[in-house]
Amino acid sequence: MITKSKYTPTPIFYRDADYHLKFSDQLARGIKDSNILHFSYWPLSMDPAKETIEKCIEVAEANHLLIGLDPNYHPKLWKNDENHIDYLEYIISKVDIVKPSMDDANRLFGKDTVDNHLKKILDLGAKLVVMTLGEDGAIASNGDETITFNSLATKIVDTTGAGDAFWSGFYAALIKGYTVKKALQFGFAVSAYKLKFTGAVVELPELENFKDMYF
Repeated sequence: MITKSKYTPTPIFYRDADYHLKFSDQLARGIKDSNILHFSYWPLSMDPAKETIEKCIEVAEANHLLIGLDPNYHPKLWKNDENHIDYLEYIISKVDIVKPSMDDANRLFGKDTVDNHLKKILDLGAKLVVMTLGEDGAIASNGDETITFNSLATKIVDTTGAGDAFWSGFYAALIKGYTVKKALQFGFAVSAYKLKFTGAVVELPELENFKDMYF
């Protein structure tokens, strides 16, 4: 459960069925028939879901899928004696794209500057980091090139699901053959559109329509 918010929503954790998800032949077939594997940090905090994700990554690597990670770390989901930074380094070595928000980075590493957070994640082995900065837009870097993006949001009703909306636009654009930079613009456009509505899920226009709305 999450609170409606114009800023970062506050989650309330009720967990049971989610972390009991197990790997299966059907899941493996689904991955093989896909272009992208995406997962968040939440299921990695408990077994058997953690083991399931790790097996999914193995299948994705074997089939050359693009792999993306949403590092939405929350201390309440992890055991106090678990070194989440060591595990994050391991997981980042397996993925292509990492998209933390500034809040995610502060929870992972403690409060710091945007540049320092970006460097920490790149130093852990990330190939591409996209850090969202709320009303200040976003910054993306592969270690060699860094690009800043202004926020496209014109109205903010509820931030719930804005990150997921970004991923949907970004991935859809990549699959359609757009460059990474243009795909990022689509991701931010879809996220800006979602911010106008209450709730995590809204009906989205066709991807190409976002060109007229935001570009």
